[in-house]
Amino acid sequence: MEILAQTVLTGLLLGGVYGLIAMGLSLVFGVMRIINFAHGNIVLLGMYTVLMLYTTLGINPFLALLIVVPVGLLLGAVLQSVLFARLRDAGELPQLLLTLGLGIIIQSIVQVVFSPGQRSLTGFAWGSELVDIGGIYLRPAHVVGFVIAIAITIGLTFILKRTDFGRQMRATVDDAEIAESSGVRSKRIYIIAVGIGTSIALVAGGVLVTYQPASPTLGNEFLVLAFVAVVLGGLGNIMGAFIGGLIAGTVQQLTAAFVSVGLQDVGLFTLFILVLIFRPNGLFGRKEITA
Repeated sequence: MEILAQTVLTGLLLGGVYGLIAMGLSLVFGVMRIINFAHGNIVLLGMYTVLMLYTTLGINPFLALLIVVPVGLLLGAVLQSVLFARLRDAGELPQLLLTLGLGIIIQSIVQVVFSPGQRSLTGFAWGSELVDIGGIYLRPAHVVGFVIAIAITIGLTFILKRTDFGRQMRATVDDAEIAESSGVRSKRIYIIAVGIGTSIALVAGGVLVTYQPASPTLGNEFLVLAFVAVVLGGLGNIMGAFIGGLIAGTVQQLTAAFVSVGLQDVGLFTLFILVLIFRPNGLFGRKEITA
């Protein structure tokens, strides 16, 4: 029973960060109708940004996230203005090719700057030490990362549901022309939405690097996890994406514990296929962006 409790709790803690990754992808798709295939490598960029701040300036990785957030907002604004604004009505194939190309560029830059090998936060004990809580062992970095994920989820839900900006965003998604005729500046909405989605991805990467070594090839893995979580939760559903991440992390850990570590993704993709067959819109899928 302790093994089951340990596995489920670890899966939920990891799944919270997976949920963050999925939320960033889902937000950009929900607002822009663009599937960003560079999303996984943006998460990777967050890992290396926090790694660089820690190794060169000695900044605590979790405090470094305060620097990562404005960097993400700026990067998102640039991506939206330079690339995504031109892709919104370009069709699926140009979106696929250009965002894949962007991901390859990010990965290549990371390899050149940081080398192809793995790098970790040497000396950062939070990601390696274990704390015994009633026979269940937890890493402090897992717990702090999960708390950050919950805080961001609550904050984003509040923005979308309770603020004028959130209402304007939903109106823009429903019908941009009508929203603009009512005084909504859709271009501003798009820039901020992509900025928020990019910041969330960078923060997720910054959390991950506190307990997982960074490698230039991890971006594709993050992209796949994000797609699985988003499909489980439903495209365009922010809260659904987060819950999908929790499910993905839990299923992955249960498969690793009770089947095989080498097959930890088999259970996850089995569930993914079943959801596609029986619930193609996801467990919480809707057509519009929701919290």
